[in-house]
Amino acid sequence: MWSKPISEDLIGLLCGFFFAGSETASAALAWCLYYFCLYPDIQTRARREVDTLGYDPGTNDDLEKLPFVESCILETLQLKPPAPVLVNDTTAKMLLC
Repeated sequence: MWSKPISEDLIGLLCGFFFAGSETASAALAWCLYYFCLYPDIQTRARREVDTLGYDPGTNDDLEKLPFVESCILETLQLKPPAPVLVNDTTAKMLLC
């Protein structure tokens, strides 16, 4: 146990850090599920890849064994980033038609 009482401010900050992280992760998951609903063939392919593990993935190490699922997650994060204020910048001038 703590030798000194923890201030309410510190507890508030810790709760803020915890919930802020879970909010962005849940938003990304919601968008990923939305795109799976829009594209059932992609959902089926991702599910088949998970099924090849023989168990439900539970760690980041398992994600390395699921390249297609990881690609789906990364594509979702690119299409619907949790922090849309950040924009991608090009490294060279481009002409868009």
